[in-house]
Amino acid sequence: MPFRTDIAFECFENQGKTELEGVVVREENGITTVDILNEIGAKKLEKEIGRYVTCEVPELSDCTDIYDERLKKISDILKSLLPKKYQSVMVAGLGNEQITADALGVQTLKYVLSTRHIQGVENNGFGSICAFPAGVLGETGIESAEMVGGLVKTVNPDAVIVVDALAASDVSRLGTTIQMSDTGIMPGSGVGNYRSEISKNTLGVPVVSIGIPTVVSTSIFSQSISENEHYVTPREIDTIIQKGAKIIGMSINACVHSKISIKDLFFLLG
Repeated sequence: MPFRTDIAFECFENQGKTELEGVVVREENGITTVDILNEIGAKKLEKEIGRYVTCEVPELSDCTDIYDERLKKISDILKSLLPKKYQSVMVAGLGNEQITADALGVQTLKYVLSTRHIQGVENNGFGSICAFPAGVLGETGIESAEMVGGLVKTVNPDAVIVVDALAASDVSRLGTTIQMSDTGIMPGSGVGNYRSEISKNTLGVPVVSIGIPTVVSTSIFSQSISENEHYVTPREIDTIIQKGAKIIGMSINACVHSKISIKDLFFLLG
């Protein structure tokens, strides 16, 4: 049984090759960039054409302070994936707040400084951000993609940032990896629960996704010798979600509110 993963670099590693047609991989200073150039590369990695950037970070379950170079590194990557010129961004937090390993997107919104509703805020160096929790189909009866699409038509942002928990095939990536992509996202794909795509193709505006692996797939053999697929998460998942949400939210702020210092952003969010 193949292990499921949302991480593009793991898809490349699992091929067992150093090169793949239609795929370019670069590694530098803890950042791995996977560029899928064409349909050939997309088919080999089972990912959409586009750029996937994986940033290695110290274990979120151990770190005591995120006020360091990680914020700048992640915000710089986000900035490189967003359109060169944009005035407004909508942040969508995906996932189920009632399930800790799936709560990253919703928890991130607590640390996003929304400013769209404030008149003249851009004159003080802020960007325009609005944010909302997209929820899950089982709770709302509405696909996340439908909810995001409806708000895009109303709000008309220049770009959308989607935050969601990811699945990995390597346990060492849990709470130590942040992946960003300009291809959007298909919620649940990493755990085989494919939902409607959230991307530029479906929304009509650029979509950047960002997430942290919180679960890995594993096989467990029952007494009947049948193979069952399960997803496991580390016991420190509460801390990983809390600190992961904070670093992603503050990185989004640092990217969009780029003229405001990190210290001031932390102060404004209490």
